[in-house]
Amino acid sequence: MQYIQNANKSTRGTLTHRRVVEKGRKWQIDVSNESNRLNIPQGVQAFRVSIEDSILMKKTRNILKTLEKRLLDVNRNCSFLIPKPCGRYELDGSYYLSDGILKQTEIATYVEPFLEAHTQLIALIAFSHKNQVNSQIEQVLQEFVLDFLSRHTRAVGELYNNDMLNLRTLLHSVRKELLELSVVYNSLSVIITADIWNYGTVDCFLDRFLATTLYAELRPLSVKQVIGRLQCVILSIFERYFDRLFSTGEIDPVLENEFIFQSVNDNAVIQARRTRCLFWSKLLIKYVENGALNARRLRAGNYDYEAPNKFSVYLRKALQLKDGCSFIGAQKIIRSMEYACETCAKNNSSLLFRCVLENDTLSQVLKEIESVYTGFAVREMAFDLFGATRTSPHFNIVMSFQNSLLLSGFPLEILDRWDVCCASGLLDDIVIKPKLSWPMCYLIEDKLISTLNLCLRFLLRLLQAQEALSAVRIDLAATKELSISRQRLNHLICFIAQPLTAISEIFFTHLQAMLTKKFALVAESKTLDEAQRILEDLNMHLTNLVTKNGTRALIHDAITKLCDRATE
Repeated sequence: MQYIQNANKSTRGTLTHRRVVEKGRKWQIDVSNESNRLNIPQGVQAFRVSIEDSILMKKTRNILKTLEKRLLDVNRNCSFLIPKPCGRYELDGSYYLSDGILKQTEIATYVEPFLEAHTQLIALIAFSHKNQVNSQIEQVLQEFVLDFLSRHTRAVGELYNNDMLNLRTLLHSVRKELLELSVVYNSLSVIITADIWNYGTVDCFLDRFLATTLYAELRPLSVKQVIGRLQCVILSIFERYFDRLFSTGEIDPVLENEFIFQSVNDNAVIQARRTRCLFWSKLLIKYVENGALNARRLRAGNYDYEAPNKFSVYLRKALQLKDGCSFIGAQKIIRSMEYACETCAKNNSSLLFRCVLENDTLSQVLKEIESVYTGFAVREMAFDLFGATRTSPHFNIVMSFQNSLLLSGFPLEILDRWDVCCASGLLDDIVIKPKLSWPMCYLIEDKLISTLNLCLRFLLRLLQAQEALSAVRIDLAATKELSISRQRLNHLICFIAQPLTAISEIFFTHLQAMLTKKFALVAESKTLDEAQRILEDLNMHLTNLVTKNGTRALIHDAITKLCDRATE
C-alpha cells in the first residue's frame, strides 16, 4: 500500500488489488479508491492473514457503515418509490448501488422485501391522522394505532445503534417489527379506509378481529402481545356498552349504532339486527335481549333491590384478566362473553321474579286464573247463562261472571281485577281478562290469556249444549204420557247427551289438571325466564286442545255438530 500526498497535504490511500492464496483456494478483496463505496462480490470471502489485513478490514467496515448510513438516509426519503393509484408502490429502476469499479447492485435487491411493509405503514399512518371520526370504536382504534406506531418507531430507532447491522442482515434484523406491523395492518385492513361507520362496519372488524386472534395463537410471543393490547382496547368498549345495557336496559347514546342491538317500540325493547358476524352467537343475542328487557322492567317499578355485579365484573372473571393486557384465545373470548351475558340476564330475571313473589301476589293471581277459566266459577257462570231451570230469556254476561266469582268464595274487591267484554252478545265473542299490575303483567302474557279464552269458550259451548238438552228432558219428564215421537226424541237426547257429557268432563278435567300442574311449577321457579318457559309450554298444550288443524279438526267438527243439534 502506498500513500500519496496531494496539494492540500491530505493523505490518500491507493489500494491495489491484492490476492492471497492458501491451499489452492483464492481469497480476494476488491476495494475502490473512493472511500464511500465498497463492493464485496458474492462468493468472495475476506481472510485475515496479517495485521495489515486486519487494519484493512477495519477500514472497510467503516466504509461499509458509511455506505449503509447513506442508504438508510435515502430510505427515509424513499425517492426511489413511485406511488401507484391503488395505494401501493413500485421501484424506480434508475436507482442502484455501486462499488465504483465493477459491481452495480439494483436497489430492488434490498428494498423489495420492504415494499409491502412500507404500504402498510403508510396506510396505518393515514388512519391515525384521520380527522373526521364519528365512531367511538374508530376513535379507540386510532389511539391503538398511534400507540403501536410509537412503539414501532422506538424499536426501529434502536436498530441504528446496533454495530452489527448491515444491509445483508437488515431484513432478518427487523423481522419481528415487520411481523408485528403486518398483523396490526391485517387486523384493521377491512375497515381502515371506511368512510361510514355503523354496525355493519364493526361486524366486519369483529370477524377480522377473531380471525387475527386465531392467527396470533400460532405466532410468536411478540405478535400475541400486540394482539393482546388490541383485545384490551376492544374489551373495554364491550364493558362500557354492556354495563349500561344490563343495568338500565338502554343503549349508550355514544355507542348507539356501533353494534347490532337497537331500541324499538319507543325504546321499550332491545332487538338485534340481522347479522352474519360470527362474534354474535344466537345464545349471546338471546341473553342480551332478555337481560336488557328485564333491566328496563325493573326500572319501571318502585321495588328496592340491591344491584347485582356489572357485566364487566363477570367478563373479567371469566377471562381471568388482571390490570395488564394479556393475550386471550378466540374461543375463550366468545365463551366468556356468553357467560357474562348469561349471568347478567339471570340476575335481572331473578330480581324481577322476586318482585313477582312479593306479598304472595303470585299464588293469589294463579288461584284466580284457575278458578275463572277451569274451576267452579266457570260452571256457575254457565249455569247462570244457560241453566235448564232459568226462566228469563235475557241474560247479562258481565253480571253472570261477577256473580260466579262471588259464589266461588272470592272477595268483592276481586271484581275490580277482572274485565269482561262481549260486544256482539254472542258466546263466541266473550273475552275475560285479568287486570295485572307490575310486575305480574310480565309473567302472565296476553297470548296465554287469549288461549285460555279459547278454552273457556269451548267449555262454555259444551256446557250450553248440555243445559239445552237438560231443559228438553225436564219438559219431557213433566209430560205424563209420551207419544212415540216424544219417546224417540227422548232417546235422541240421551244419545246426544252422553258423548257431550263425556267430552265435557274429559276436557274440563284435563284442562284443570294441566293448569294445576304448571302453576305449581311456576310457583317453584327461581327466575322470571324459567317461569315464562313453563307458561309457554302450558300455552302450547292448551293450543293443541282447541286447535282445529289436522286430525283435531275432525273431532272439533263432530263436537260442533253435536252442540248445534242439541241447541236446535
